[in-house]
Amino acid sequence: MNESTEKQRRKKGQHLYFHFSAFNGISVSFAAENLLILYALKLNVPDYIIGIMASFFFLSAPFMLLSPRIIKRFGASGTIAIAWLCRYTFAMFFLAAPFVMTYFSFTLGIALLVVCAFGLYASRNCGIVAWMPVLGEITTGKDKGMVLSKGFLFFTTAYFLSLCCLRFLFEYIDTVNTFRSIIAVGCIAGFLASFTISRITETDTARNSANHSIRDALCFIKNKKTIMILILVQIIYFGAVSIFVPYSMLALKQGYFVQDYNAVTYVIIQVSGSLLLSVFGKKILELIKAKYVVIILYFIFIIVALLWIFAPVTFFWWYCLIIFALLGIARVGGFMSLAHYFLEITPGEMRVGVNLVLSVVSCSSAGLVGSLFGGGLLKYLVYLGIDNLNLYKHFFIIMLIFSIIGLILMLYLERINPIKSLALAKKIFIK
Repeated sequence: MNESTEKQRRKKGQHLYFHFSAFNGISVSFAAENLLILYALKLNVPDYIIGIMASFFFLSAPFMLLSPRIIKRFGASGTIAIAWLCRYTFAMFFLAAPFVMTYFSFTLGIALLVVCAFGLYASRNCGIVAWMPVLGEITTGKDKGMVLSKGFLFFTTAYFLSLCCLRFLFEYIDTVNTFRSIIAVGCIAGFLASFTISRITETDTARNSANHSIRDALCFIKNKKTIMILILVQIIYFGAVSIFVPYSMLALKQGYFVQDYNAVTYVIIQVSGSLLLSVFGKKILELIKAKYVVIILYFIFIIVALLWIFAPVTFFWWYCLIIFALLGIARVGGFMSLAHYFLEITPGEMRVGVNLVLSVVSCSSAGLVGSLFGGGLLKYLVYLGIDNLNLYKHFFIIMLIFSIIGLILMLYLERINPIKSLALAKKIFIK
């Protein structure tokens, strides 16, 4: 393939990837993550079970081990397309939960929600391993930062606009059937995302990379210290995400008893923080190495923990606005920086295997933190008789301690001077 044809292929692939990102933003806002939490709360599912369901985002990571077989047969873009088709097929079954709860058994309805949530996130994780190889196929060394930040921009813009629609709907029609209609639309957007990503053409690099065994990837990682460090850093960062994002939503809903449309308002604020990072992400990653950006962004979780610990008993909209804006910046900024970090240090022919090991280890660990530690701790605090906002204040006191330990470990692993990190943070905001 000559240089002109290759450039044209990459350009078309980038456009399709941006369209996929937009459809993905709509589908996630309407049929997963925060909406799933609100839907479960609407159906009176216990808080600790909702926390466990949210952790499936990471806990279903072992299903990534299926990815190499699928990539070898269908390519990287085909793998994502199949995974997204399965993902939103599982989401369609959320619609049956109220019927099962009403006419069969409330427990059986909860079980259906839990199983389908696991299937939704397991399908996602089957496809996510192919994400980096697809990005490697449609980018060069010069435009990686641009494509990453622009892809996040498309995703977060679509996500933001979709949430604005939700906010309007819930203010006037806040019923279980409203949730079911929204989920149905989200599934349609998910199927469109699947079709769009399937149209990306690619070279044989991803398929050849998938031919490398897990043993080859482990040997490569063992001999490359930077990958080992990245795995440990990603475990710590994803662990923080699995705790702070879903449990902050639970704290808002169960601590201040806000209505669904107000809860969606704060999800919009969270996405606004993500959108801000998407806009400036390229510039930041050009100014500063990705590993420094990850450290700076991780510090946000410590700030969020302190804000919840000292949260006023009376609800103040601006106080929660700060919390959710910071969470949006930390979540998307971290994912984007870790992805850039990975692409910087991993050669193309090893990306599938290395990304598989990296994702399975880091995501499974984060999932265990969110489900066993987070859900278990919350249930234990409820058992002690602590409730409402005080429940989450105690919860985040414990999380603050572990977050500080995590920051110290990250600084040690990366051999980073904290003063240097603060100087780099200053550099970001001044420039």
